[in-house]
Amino acid sequence: MAATIELVVTTIQQCIDAGASSTDAWTTTAVLWFALHGLVTVPQAITSVGWPPFDHLLTECVTRSVGLRHAATKP
Repeated sequence: MAATIELVVTTIQQCIDAGASSTDAWTTTAVLWFALHGLVTVPQAITSVGWPPFDHLLTECVTRSVGLRHAATKP
């Protein structure tokens, strides 16, 4: 599991280095990890809510957790 987490940290750091994200790679990895686990478990636990489509939520969880921005909008 540690190798997987380290891979995510490295990938997020590459996004930061490329100017596509502007945050701390380790903290961002933790936030993303927690968000994705919630994405899977919350709809299973709370079935009475009409959640948005999974693919849309997955994209939003990754994009927002990592703070990704399109290269054309970087400062």
